[in-house]
Amino acid sequence: MDASKFLMIGAGITFISSLMAMGWFIPNPTIFQYEVFKLVASLSGAAFALGLTGLLDVKFPLFKKGSVKASGAFAVFCLIYFFSPAVIAQQ
Repeated sequence: MDASKFLMIGAGITFISSLMAMGWFIPNPTIFQYEVFKLVASLSGAAFALGLTGLLDVKFPLFKKGSVKASGAFAVFCLIYFFSPAVIAQQ
């Protein structure tokens, strides 16, 4: 494995660790903070996927306005960003 794969996997692990730290110190995020967390999680998943071999193809509808067809790291980004399991409780 060359150095670039180790760098991408390391970047993904670093982003995931920073996301865990933000979640620890901000237990009740605002909607904006939640969106930032979701973006960081998506980027970290994509960075981690860059270091792995293989191919992932996804195609899914996007808000009834079209569809997204992606493969590789961008597919991982889309899956994490658009299909977030966490839901903010409305007060």
